[in-house]
Amino acid sequence: MEKTITYSCEECRKTVQADSAERAPECCGEPMKPLHPLEPCTAAPHHEMSRNDWDDDACDDGRG
Repeated sequence: MEKTITYSCEECRKTVQADSAERAPECCGEPMKPLHPLEPCTAAPHHEMSRNDWDDDACDDGRG
């Protein structure tokens, strides 16, 4: 079974799902870029528990 990858057009923001075995689809004359999902956020959302000193990347905090 092939893994499904979601691609996004950087020009018009259209998204498409395709099998990983296929070439990246084209949109607006350019190959679409794969989207990489964010990891779930494990930090507390309270302002007193801020992540000011963390050097990590963004995470999905569940706010949609």
